[in-house]
Amino acid sequence: MTTVLLLSLAATAVFALSSVLKHRSAGTMPEITGTGLVRVRRFVQAMVSHPLWLGGLVCDAGGIILQVLALREGAISVVQPMLTLALVFSLVLNAWFLKQRPSGREVLLALALVGGLVLFLWASGAAAPKGPEAKGARNPAIVVGVGTTMLVLVCVTVARRVGPRRKAALLATAVAALYACTAALIKTCTRIVEHGIPELLLSWQLYTLIIAGGLALVLNQMAFQAGPLSSSLPVIASLDPLFSLIIGGAVYGERLHSAPKDLLLEGIGLAVLLASVFALSRLSARHQQDDAVADGPAEGPADERPVLT
Repeated sequence: MTTVLLLSLAATAVFALSSVLKHRSAGTMPEITGTGLVRVRRFVQAMVSHPLWLGGLVCDAGGIILQVLALREGAISVVQPMLTLALVFSLVLNAWFLKQRPSGREVLLALALVGGLVLFLWASGAAAPKGPEAKGARNPAIVVGVGTTMLVLVCVTVARRVGPRRKAALLATAVAALYACTAALIKTCTRIVEHGIPELLLSWQLYTLIIAGGLALVLNQMAFQAGPLSSSLPVIASLDPLFSLIIGGAVYGERLHSAPKDLLLEGIGLAVLLASVFALSRLSARHQQDDAVADGPAEGPADERPVLT
């Protein structure tokens, strides 16, 4: 358990650096012209040629390696909630980059986040299953996969018909669902590879992971570009661990302590954790928006920037 927590903590720190770099890149990307697939193609080209975004991608690679190691041995119900600590690390990194101390409210929210996480992990006692169950149950996995696909399609479709703030929130919901699914697929792939590389290369899980991960990266940047970060970042940060808990229980049979006292403490810890994550990520996003406006008026406020359709 200690190893899983340390690996998750290291992954969190690296992901936090990636988040800072990507948020910076989203605020400095050029305007994208064109319509439909042409606009999407130009958006992807601008994204992959941006040095800050590429730096974030390198950090993502390092974070994913650490996350893979953590998921291989630990429960999704432990690893994914641990990743919410990226907000605390991001708070420190942003304060360092901006040469500003965090506000009292940010410090209190960070402490509440850590406290809620510790309470939830301590009360839940979540543990990863061993043996064949570690690969996940087939039928629940299919149901989760279909449900996630439908959710992503609905979010993307509706996002085309609403304003910038709702558009960003809807795309962020799709990103959170994809992030949770990629974590589950990573865990499954780590078990499949135990039977050899050829077994992994012939598995559908590997290619589904690649597709879902790539789609999540694109939708993540689209969500940041579509509207204010305060409309997207809190949604991703709070829904990802929630979706992960659902997948962990449904697909991998991860069971939390079910005694009345434990359920009460789990509920309190999870509520404090998610509320703190939402509030802290909203504050962080607003700081990022203010910085983007201060760095150059050419881009304009996030609400006024051209959005993808």
